Amino acid sequence: MAVIRRMGLLVGALLVLASCEKACKKEQDPVSEQNSEVKSGDVAAMVNGTNIYKSELEILHKRAVEKFKKTNRPVSADLDRKMRGSILRKMIDDEIIKQRAQKENVQVDRIERVEGLERYKERMGGPKGFAYFLEQQGLTEQQAEQTVVANLQRDKLIEKLSKLEEPTEEEMKAHFTANQRLYTVPEMV
Repeated sequence: MAVIRRMGLLVGALLVLASCEKACKKEQDPVSEQNSEVKSGDVAAMVNGTNIYKSELEILHKRAVEKFKKTNRPVSADLDRKMRGSILRKMIDDEIIKQRAQKENVQVDRIERVEGLERYKERMGGPKGFAYFLEQQGLTEQQAEQTVVANLQRDKLIEKLSKLEEPTEEEMKAHFTANQRLYTVPEMV
């Protein structure tokens, strides 16, 4: 059980790393639809008309597998498939959140960005711990900042959407009356 838990934590850490690396890759080498080198077969997924490219997925997957192999554990075909699927799901989730944040006009200002990065550094053990973390993960401070900004934007979006009004008592009763079959439990013997 402890081995499974550790593997789950490791895969989770790899996904966070993949997210950081994805953010940096987009900043340094964005792939656009106008790029003539992008083939139509390079699309791994599409989110509301925005492509998620196989080439990005492969880069993140390769890095995640390399990180996992450094733990001196073999990467089975099943684990490899699960890692690739998890990374793709994370990329899709990130794009959905990004699009919804744009739709809801959720932005992170400069002050929130600086404060968020400082809190992140403190969680890593201060400036020295943060520098060590970046070195160990092969990340730049810019990549970490992009991850922090994405997390802050996600948190602000969730906060904004959770402030939606609760239904009134009359609305709940009307819904129940209109959908009673959904709430009826058949008699069990």
